[in-house]
Amino acid sequence: KAGPVETMSPLLFLPRVGVPGCMSRAQRLQRCYATSRRRRHYSAATSSSCVSDGTAIRSNSSNVLSSANVTDESIPPLESFSLFASCLPGLEPILYKELVDLGLEPEAPPATRSSRKQRWKAESSRDKDKDTAESSSLQAQVHSGAGGIGFTVRSVESILRCHLYLGTATHILLRCSQPFKARGMEELRRKVSKMLFWKQYLRGANSNTGPKAPNLDIRVTASKSRLYHTAGIAERVEQGVLGALGVDPNESTSIHTIDDSEERKHQYPSVKLLVRVKNDYVQISVDTSDTPLHRRGYRLQGAKSPLREDLAYGLLFGSGWRRHNYANNDEMLRFTHLLDPCCGSGTIPIEGAAIAAGVPPGRLRSEPMSGSFLADELLWKRLISDAESNLKDVGSTVCVFGSDRDRGAIAASNANAERAGVSDLITFKRCAITACPWLSGRHGVDAATDGKLLIVSNPPFGKRSSANKDVYPLYRALAERYSSLDRGASLSVLAQNID
Repeated sequence: KAGPVETMSPLLFLPRVGVPGCMSRAQRLQRCYATSRRRRHYSAATSSSCVSDGTAIRSNSSNVLSSANVTDESIPPLESFSLFASCLPGLEPILYKELVDLGLEPEAPPATRSSRKQRWKAESSRDKDKDTAESSSLQAQVHSGAGGIGFTVRSVESILRCHLYLGTATHILLRCSQPFKARGMEELRRKVSKMLFWKQYLRGANSNTGPKAPNLDIRVTASKSRLYHTAGIAERVEQGVLGALGVDPNESTSIHTIDDSEERKHQYPSVKLLVRVKNDYVQISVDTSDTPLHRRGYRLQGAKSPLREDLAYGLLFGSGWRRHNYANNDEMLRFTHLLDPCCGSGTIPIEGAAIAAGVPPGRLRSEPMSGSFLADELLWKRLISDAESNLKDVGSTVCVFGSDRDRGAIAASNANAERAGVSDLITFKRCAITACPWLSGRHGVDAATDGKLLIVSNPPFGKRSSANKDVYPLYRALAERYSSLDRGASLSVLAQNID
């Protein structure tokens, strides 16, 4: 019997399961449910097989492991330390030489402009041998990067010796892990929370008394990455660290802001974390010192436009006023008399006297890596005591002079030299360059001495000091006095424009 059904399209009544590639809505829901059940069952089986008896099985990365069921007894100590000694651009070759003198094996220093030109010539020249061009190119490309030198040590004592003896380093950074990729905030927090380093380094992780959360000072730089909000990155990193330590992230606000007493700061010092995000890769490092290393601790009184201590050290080192092996207290090279006719607060004479006597640059600083399990105050004091016992009596062979026309600068220089412990090696005098007694006579010093004079100075540029004044007569007077000295004298000047 004909009815309305016969007038409709027969395709509407075909069983959809019979059509290839088509499923009904109920079948799709049933399939998704079965798939989710299988995934949950597989995840539970994997987690139960990876962790047994409270012992965590580490993944392929040495710095990442599961945060579940990890006991303090299963955490291995740090066996090697990947470090990066930062410095001002241009001081990398001197810093490299210092690390070699300490018996370390640093990475190659950055390629200089001349080496890059040699590489370009070698690559563009078709007449040279191909192997020579390739070796020149690789030698110029392999370096630690501008602004520092990377190296690896295997003991805490080696880290402390770097803090004590390095004169051109600004910071010594301890790498927490290898750079990892993170393109989202939650991914960053998750990967940071899985790093084993936090339980190996941070002291607040296993403290039995007081709050468990450490004081974190997080500094972030981000460029060319999807993660660009520095405040958000710092927040996620802090949440990841506290999560790895088993601390509620909500406790960090009260711990950092409410209890800010000096007693707590001494018991739980802040740990500075440096987070660098570039090209979606994250590098987290710990600054092992509370303050930059160029702050020696003796220059509490300053003059106009003071020179940084690491720059003064590098200027002296590059001028030839150095020991062949500073840590082993070897003999001085070439010069026995040092003069700074524009001494200011006395930075160059004080650094020169300390180098001559074998006094380490970091002798007045507090112990590094405070707030961590690696801090060792007794070992730090022992290294300083050993260095002081090896000081060399150079009062009869080495003379250091400093002069300035400013009365306040001479007073500040004497006070700083007294705090540095080298006042008996330096003679300061208030006078102009034209009246400087050490810029006349044989080698510019007493006629009875037979030493060679090294003049190292940082004259005014006419920018920060002596602004809107013509400083050309000052440089001309210095050049005239230097030209009248014997041929054994040498001059090194830190100038703004060498032309």
